[in-house]
Amino acid sequence: MKVLALISRILFSLVFFATGLGDFLDGAINYAGAQGIPLPYLFVPLSGMISLLGASSILSGFKAKAGSWIIILFVLPVTFITNKFWIGSNPHQVMVMTDTWILNLSMLMGALFTAFFGAGQMSYDALRRVTTNSETKKNDFNYPNILNSHNRQFFTNDHSL
Repeated sequence: MKVLALISRILFSLVFFATGLGDFLDGAINYAGAQGIPLPYLFVPLSGMISLLGASSILSGFKAKAGSWIIILFVLPVTFITNKFWIGSNPHQVMVMTDTWILNLSMLMGALFTAFFGAGQMSYDALRRVTTNSETKKNDFNYPNILNSHNRQFFTNDHSL
């Protein structure tokens, strides 16, 4: 299961890396302008940066829940703004926009899943959580833990071997 969560994160984030990098190309900027997006030369590359930030967070597992919320807050408005299949007149265009709408919903479900469950055990967040818990246990001044056979003589008056 550990590896499955890692593979899922890799595949999920690759989608956003591909689309995020594509947002810096003229074709994506021109398409957004044709869709009525104001200032597409500003907002499309900005959306690419947001997509890359969320994907990087999910891929690395560093603040993956926050990265998932970035993706959710990015995909949700984009889905409604750019995929208005309900107003299309061309049947082919309606079909493509409907398919894109459904794909965006699946991306939202994946992001919601990661936002709720986190990145899994093979992630930076899990490593940080284990490290933090072990440091807390080491620094916790708990007498039964520190008075074991190895250091009992240090904490008692009996210094004989």
